[in-house]
Amino acid sequence: YGVTLERYLLGRRIELARHLLVTTKLPLKAVAIEAGLSNPQYFHRQFRLATGRSPTAEREDAGKA
Repeated sequence: YGVTLERYLLGRRIELARHLLVTTKLPLKAVAIEAGLSNPQYFHRQFRLATGRSPTAEREDAGKA
């Protein structure tokens, strides 16, 4: 895939987190844990780096659609 295993896994975890944010009402901390990123600060930082937006903004925009 042209990326390290660590980057690939992080990408998959972010994909899962995005899905959970859109389809559930789980708290952000629970979404982070379910996605395999148990540190909420790390989750937030990595989510923003990968998507360009915060987990909260992702959820809010999904609710508008």
